[in-house]
Amino acid sequence: AYAKLVGRTPEQLLGNPLFQVVPESEAQYLPVLKSVLQNGQPVFLYESPYTATAEGHKTEVFLHATCQPYRDAGGNILGVMAIL
Repeated sequence: AYAKLVGRTPEQLLGNPLFQVVPESEAQYLPVLKSVLQNGQPVFLYESPYTATAEGHKTEVFLHATCQPYRDAGGNILGVMAIL
C-alpha cells in the first residue's frame, strides 16, 4: 500500500535503503531514527502528518509508526526497526 501511495513498486522498496527510494521522507524521519539509535528509546508516532509524492502529485496523509532499537544478544544497538 505504501509503494502505491508514493508511486513506486514493492520491488523498488523491498531490500533497499528507505531514504534512497523515498528521499522526500528523509528530512522528517531521519532525526527520529537517529534519536532511537542514540538513546535506545523507542518512538511511537500516531497520526504523524506526511506528504507523499507520486508522479509529481502530492498527497497529504497521516502515518502511524513504531521505531524501535534493533539489538544484538548483548544489548548493543545494531540499527532501528521501523514499522509503518
